[in-house]
Amino acid sequence: MTEPHPDLFLFASYPTTPGYQATDTSKDAAEKVKPKAAWVRARVIDALTRQGPMTTVQIAQAVGLPYETVQPRTSEARALGLIEDSSQRGKSRDPSKSAIIWRITSASDAPKSDKTA
Repeated sequence: MTEPHPDLFLFASYPTTPGYQATDTSKDAAEKVKPKAAWVRARVIDALTRQGPMTTVQIAQAVGLPYETVQPRTSEARALGLIEDSSQRGKSRDPSKSAIIWRITSASDAPKSDKTA
């Protein structure tokens, strides 16, 4: 597996850690997913980098994780500026609705400078 995008670990709060609503159940769920959220975001970025633009449903299938695990990570990746709306639409889980097709942002694709010297 490839290393996570280096920008994923720059911050100590949302969007680099799971957000939650003002309920105990939401906060509890965010705390439980926190240890693996960066790993799942990295898998989202990796899938989009390797396979190209996809919907969240397609990303979930590509990484082999449930939609409910992947969808919040796409929101975080978007807030971090790692992915963006491609302006294209695809099939969603609900056949009567369309879904955003996500793509890697040019900032995510840009090579990072080597800081070891």
